[in-house]
Amino acid sequence: MWRIIGALLLVGLIVVAVKVAILLLFLAGLIFRTKETIGLIAILAVFALLAKYPVAGFALIGVLVLIAIIRAAKSS
Repeated sequence: MWRIIGALLLVGLIVVAVKVAILLLFLAGLIFRTKETIGLIAILAVFALLAKYPVAGFALIGVLVLIAIIRAAKSS
């Protein structure tokens, strides 16, 4: 019984350690590579939007693709 409780506590500690590491990586990214980190946060926000509201998420992706096509056409 104690081994099971110990294993569950160990898994919980590992999950907390990974969450703290991810948070610190985001903070370091914001300090040293701001544009890339903000882009990554935006991509994660779009994924969250897709998970919660698929229609709105696909509409946002469509608008972003349309903007990218227009910019590519203007630059060439």
